[in-house]
Amino acid sequence: MKRIHTILIIFCAVVSVIIIGLYLLVAAKDARDAPVVPTVLMGNNAMTLYYGETCPHCKIVNDWLATHNADSRLSIEHKEVYSSPANAEALGAAAKACGLPDESIGVPFLAVNGKCIVGDELIIKYLNAQLGAMS
Repeated sequence: MKRIHTILIIFCAVVSVIIIGLYLLVAAKDARDAPVVPTVLMGNNAMTLYYGETCPHCKIVNDWLATHNADSRLSIEHKEVYSSPANAEALGAAAKACGLPDESIGVPFLAVNGKCIVGDELIIKYLNAQLGAMS
């Protein structure tokens, strides 16, 4: 009887080690697969504007920024995505963090405080409100 008890204890210990090992393997895989989220999505007030060099809607936003001297008044990081695979990947990660489907990702794209704003009109409206709030 004592031998069965010892075998049962060893069996439970081995099963526990296997379960813990599997849990750690899954947790490590999830950490490796997690997208790299730009710091703008971590809660600071910086903004990241993703744009394409030849994108006409991006030009509208950039012209608006220049006209309103917004870059000196707001913390905006500019990332060109057409010629930079790293910036394009960061755009995808930002969109994924906002829960946007792939077909909704495009430029101009503004990421700020966990929000994603796509399109020149919506971005300008948001930035205009930000500048107005600073007055």
